[in-house]
Amino acid sequence: MLFESWQLAEIAGPKKALVFAKPEVVVTMIQRAKRPILVVGHNIINGEVGEEAINIIINITNATNIPMVATAHMLSEFIKREVRSTAWMSLVDFANRLQDPNWKGLDGEGNYDLVLFVGVPYPMGWLILSSLKHFAADLTTASLDRFYQPNATCSFSNLPAKKWIGNLKLIANALQGGKQDIGKSGEGSGTSS
Repeated sequence: MLFESWQLAEIAGPKKALVFAKPEVVVTMIQRAKRPILVVGHNIINGEVGEEAINIIINITNATNIPMVATAHMLSEFIKREVRSTAWMSLVDFANRLQDPNWKGLDGEGNYDLVLFVGVPYPMGWLILSSLKHFAADLTTASLDRFYQPNATCSFSNLPAKKWIGNLKLIANALQGGKQDIGKSGEGSGTSS
């Protein structure tokens, strides 16, 4: 099946994102990553499922201790919810740092190997992911947004809001079942269910 960009008239080039066959693939990616990070944009709180979506994202970070970067005004949303593992940085600045092979990450322990994006405005995500695809080739990027992002390494297909929320819930539930400190230890469980 051919997946097309949600934004018409944009051509991603010959290398396009793989589509997650099922949400459990995201769980496996997170568990196998040595240094994952989650980037949360302000679109996560927009729409009919915004509150539910942000709570699920918090559950994902709580289950794994993956560090989180809040962009735009999202930091205040996480402070209200007493989420401690959040840093604030503009999305463009963060993307530029990810392209720098000498950057040591937010904690000084090295660059990241998996960057999960959610809630980033679609046109901006398109450009950021295109930049990372071309100038940070060793980096794996995953779009957890409800619209297909062809410039990511992997992405969900275009989904209705309810199905997207269902996928996020499946990811959070699977990660909570095998709670581990992925963001600090760099190791997943090594088992599959």
